[in-house]
Amino acid sequence: MFLSNVYLILDIKRELEIQETLFRLSQKLRHQSTIREVSSEILREVMAFYQSTEGFVLLQTAEGWKVEATSGGVSENEKNHAGDRAREILKALGDPPHPLLASPEEFPPSLQRWLRSPYPHLVVPIHNTHHGLIGLLVVDLHPSLSTAPMVDTLARLATELAGTILERLFAEEHILKTYQETLDLLLEALSAREHGTAEHTDRVTRWAMVLGRELGLNEDEMSILYWGALLHDIGKIGVPDSILQKPSALTDEEWNWMRQHPQIGARILSRSHFLESALEVVQYHHERWDGQGYPEGLRGTEIPRLARIFAVVDAFDAMTSDRPYRKAMSVEEALIELERNRGTQFDPEVVDVFVHLIRTRPDILKEARIIPPAGGALRKFFRRM
Repeated sequence: MFLSNVYLILDIKRELEIQETLFRLSQKLRHQSTIREVSSEILREVMAFYQSTEGFVLLQTAEGWKVEATSGGVSENEKNHAGDRAREILKALGDPPHPLLASPEEFPPSLQRWLRSPYPHLVVPIHNTHHGLIGLLVVDLHPSLSTAPMVDTLARLATELAGTILERLFAEEHILKTYQETLDLLLEALSAREHGTAEHTDRVTRWAMVLGRELGLNEDEMSILYWGALLHDIGKIGVPDSILQKPSALTDEEWNWMRQHPQIGARILSRSHFLESALEVVQYHHERWDGQGYPEGLRGTEIPRLARIFAVVDAFDAMTSDRPYRKAMSVEEALIELERNRGTQFDPEVVDVFVHLIRTRPDILKEARIIPPAGGALRKFFRRM
């Protein structure tokens, strides 16, 4: 009877430890925004629970298997073979996959290069209710912990928590991708109507990202600036072709039409909670520091800061690009023009930082790709919905 009570107490203690781990991990994961962050947190917690010295998480994505988290093993070069290693592991797990505890020498030779610890390794499939198998969790276990109950415990950790959390993130990624594809279609439609729009948008978005980082914007601000830059001219969809494609300078009446595009763009984006925050860039990037801009004649710091930042890169690109009615300025001429208008058209601080940036790092003008803000920031932006 005494021994039975002791075992019962130990079982209860272990169950409490499991529940505490699950609760602590769920609380931590509420603050993680990306699949990689979640995978790393799960791996850290599981390794601490089992006193592991190495481990990794493989996840099955639309692009194939990827190493989303690793500790104590898996070199950068070996990560390129994640698909091969995953298939080897799955063969060992059987069909349907079930948790496996095995010593390193029992794994295929190519996989042994990932397993530096001499201890037994536990492989647990990560499932969710909608897509079945989505990943594999591998950790080494100290021999004293390599028991059937411990295997079952880790399976619960992976199945109850990892599968649920990661499924949510996969769903968010799918929605984000769908939004991006829809926005790409809108931008393509605009580009088809106005020659050079796509190239202009690529340039100003790239430069806005560089300038935003230089000005110390946080991740949320970088996300808003990113979407605002991509969509700053979306309102031109509502401008007549006769004005948008006119090969000569616009008349006053035509300029009045053109000046409506920030408000048209704002109305388009106001229908989307996802893009709501980008309105400040779209609607106000033609305001002026001295209050002589449009559409509302805002002055100084009344103009949202991100719109003031974007206004500088937008004007710089306009000055350094050919137009049907004028030739492009040189880079230095455009920088001088920005300096001449600091404190009248543009925010002085933004001009100073941008001009210094271009004069000291002219290479950023020729970078071939847009560097968007971190994925976590985009998800935080998305979660404002």
